[in-house]
Formats: sequence, structure tokens, C-alpha cells
Amino acid sequence: FDRLFASTAADVTVSPKEGLDEAVPSGRTATLPAALAERVRQVDGVAAARAEVDVDGLTVVDEDNEPVGPTTGAPTLGTAWNPSGRSPVELTSGHAPRGPDQALLDSETAGRADVRIGDTLTVIAPPGSFQVRVVGIVTFTTTNPGSARVFFDGPTARTKLLGDPRAA
Repeated sequence: FDRLFASTAADVTVSPKEGLDEAVPSGRTATLPAALAERVRQVDGVAAARAEVDVDGLTVVDEDNEPVGPTTGAPTLGTAWNPSGRSPVELTSGHAPRGPDQALLDSETAGRADVRIGDTLTVIAPPGSFQVRVVGIVTFTTTNPGSARVFFDGPTARTKLLGDPRAA
């Protein structure tokens, strides 16, 4: 975990407080306006800022309705595909997701679940379920903590994972 965080964590992260101290979870994912990244980018001394989408607790199943994610308690994470120098993965086959019906899957999960490029997966997220076609495979450049990772283009991640095209 130390190597993972040292190589991938941002210097500063701005996260929504809403919902984090609720006694009873609402089932909603707390968000910020994606436009906030542009405001942060304008602050003196800020080298880069971007709106991230990272949702855990997804359920992903294959065409036979079999779970694709880990069964050991590790999460299945849905993320916007935003490669950078701090990305924990690199695209090793296929192409980046483009549009609401495309996704990337990490190579360890794909291998374990026998998922290949071209396969269809169903993603069950807080706003609802949707289908995607796997268009690429990513490989961890550092230690995988056991999670499954599914990547979508930014607009799809905001709409399908957060339920709001303006959120991050």
C-alpha cells in the first residue's frame, strides 16, 4: 500500500464532506461540481487540477450473470479514464473508452474472470445498471491491492456512476 499511494496519490485532494459523517448512509455518492477543477487550476501555484470520478462498491457481472469482481472483500471500483504520470495502471491492449457503452478492465480481473476485449459486462452502480463492452485492458504499474478496476470515459463516469453529468 505504501508503494501504491506514493506513486499514485495526488499532493492535494479536495473531497466532498457531504454524507461522510452521516449516521445512516444515504446510498448516494457525495460529489462536487466538476467545474470546480477549473477554478482550482486558476489558483496561483497550482500545477494541475482535474475532476476525478472514483466510485467503490460497484457490482460487475458477465454475460452469464457471474460476478467479475473479487469475492475476497476487496472493492470493485469504477473510475473515469484520466491517465497521468500518477496513474496506477497503463493501457496495454485495445483503446481508451469512448462513449457510454465502452469500458476498460484491469488485466488481473479480466484474467481471473476470463473476460476479453469485446465481451459485454453489466455494471450495477448507485444510479442504476447499464451494459458496457470491454474495449481495452489496463495493467497495474504498481501493486494491485486486490481490487477490480473498471474505467469509463469522463462523461460516462459522471452520468452512469454519479448520476449527474456535472459532478465529480
